[in-house]
Amino acid sequence: MINANDFYNMSGCRDLLFNVVEHQFTIPRIAAFLKEEGLSFLGFELNEMIREQFQRQYPGPDDLTNLDLWDTFEADNPETFIEMYRFSVCRS
Repeated sequence: MINANDFYNMSGCRDLLFNVVEHQFTIPRIAAFLKEEGLSFLGFELNEMIREQFQRQYPGPDDLTNLDLWDTFEADNPETFIEMYRFSVCRS
């Protein structure tokens, strides 16, 4: 938790430690929600180093939008989304 950037500023620390309603999501849960709502996953907002690491492991043209692959990648690299998931979607 002390590795989280939110820990080092008042607003972020309050949100990180004292948030009354915080939901814990996983990539499979996000995928299920997107399917239920008729949304298409467009991709995660990531720093370039993580994106390059992912693409070395999964070089396919559609792999960046494959949530199953991202779930596997996160399991192997648990600090990938240490702060939160940031992603884009659109209506299917």
